[in-house]
Amino acid sequence: MIRNSAFIFGGNMVSSLFLLARNVFLARLLTVENYGIAMTFAIVVAAMELATNMASDRMLIQAKDGDDAKLQDTMHGFEIIRGAVLAFLLFLCAAPLAKFFQAPQAVNAFQVLALVPMLRGFRHLDMFRVQRKKDFKSFVLVPLISQGGAMLAIFPLAMIFPDYRAMVASIMLQHGLFVLLSHYLAQRRYGLGLDIATARRVMAFGLPLMTNGLLMFMILNGDRLIIANQFGPIELGWFSAAFTIALTPTLIVGKTIQTVFLPTLSRRFQQQRGLELGAIAAVQAGIAAGVGFAVILATIGPFLFRALFGAAFDQALPLLVLLGLMQGLRIAKAGPVTISIATAHTSDPLYANLVRISAIPVGLIIVLMGGSATHLVIVAILGEIASLIMSLSLVNKRIGLAWRTWIPLLAFTSVIGGMIVLTARSVDPSFGSIFETERMVLLVIFGTGFFLIGELWGMAMKKVAVRDDAVQ
Repeated sequence: MIRNSAFIFGGNMVSSLFLLARNVFLARLLTVENYGIAMTFAIVVAAMELATNMASDRMLIQAKDGDDAKLQDTMHGFEIIRGAVLAFLLFLCAAPLAKFFQAPQAVNAFQVLALVPMLRGFRHLDMFRVQRKKDFKSFVLVPLISQGGAMLAIFPLAMIFPDYRAMVASIMLQHGLFVLLSHYLAQRRYGLGLDIATARRVMAFGLPLMTNGLLMFMILNGDRLIIANQFGPIELGWFSAAFTIALTPTLIVGKTIQTVFLPTLSRRFQQQRGLELGAIAAVQAGIAAGVGFAVILATIGPFLFRALFGAAFDQALPLLVLLGLMQGLRIAKAGPVTISIATAHTSDPLYANLVRISAIPVGLIIVLMGGSATHLVIVAILGEIASLIMSLSLVNKRIGLAWRTWIPLLAFTSVIGGMIVLTARSVDPSFGSIFETERMVLLVIFGTGFFLIGELWGMAMKKVAVRDDAVQ
């Protein structure tokens, strides 16, 4: 598992860094306003993917008959139908979208963007099926190469299209390469089918996750949608720059945790053996990674942000550390979410995200009353805290662990969160700010805390073992 984890994490990290680099290059090459319009295209693509994803990839891993060619062919058919419908809807909605984002000049760009879901509908799903055998090569290489190609192409594309159109061309290239590579690296011949019984199974498994995907899109992009609609492309540009810095590691770590733990947890669930220990490891990994990320961004975030995006985006500096805390809480949920999928309780992430999404209308009301982007982020942090508690509650219900096994971790997370909020008062992007007293104290508490938390966790688990022995 360690070797696979390192390979997956490394691939996901490089892929996401390519995506970050593309955004940084665009920010340096374009004006803040054009960069803001370019980010609307990324938001729309994310909406199409998250809000309509039937989770075919995860079902091929989780299902007992995931190796069945008929199941995979039916999923291919679903992908093509979904892509065609999305392309048609996006083309029709191009003008309303441009108006919503306060970018009427981008109508044609949104129409061209409609080709993306059509392209993506023809991807080969074998890259997910082979993970059942712990073969992660194609899963890592396909996004790695496609995103790397899109990043390298941004310079010539920006010379040809010296505005937001460069982003559209880059997105098209990325997804075109993705589809081609998914076929080139596939081990099984591509096939199409639409078996009715299989289709019903796919829909039963995927509909809760598709609904959850819609909620995920709103959670990830709800604040940016509000800013784009209420404040315009310039404000969206600098906010998106800070959001990108905070989101990129979240995508890396969350995806890695799910990819590493899902096959193992699914197998243990099917065999009805060892699920409890695997679940504990998954939750530990998520919380540790989330807290660690928030601490790192609070320490070096302002300096890193200025170095990457330049002084033109400094208006986002006061929000950066708070966005890191928000995304750290999101990473912490990766463990419980993976457990829910592995045990086929795919509605559990939906319930947790319903709690989180309730914060978005609150944020909108605050903005309509004269609030700022900072108020939006504070409301989002409170929503993430409530959502994390809900996720852990659902895991306890499925696995049967006592709450005392989580109390040390949650208490530690709370202390670190408070310290991070204190560091958010400093927006100095100079290198020397990294060594300010508050940031050094935060690092010391983080380092010593994880050593102590391991001891507390071990004591709690011994109590659980004694309880189980007594029951038996």
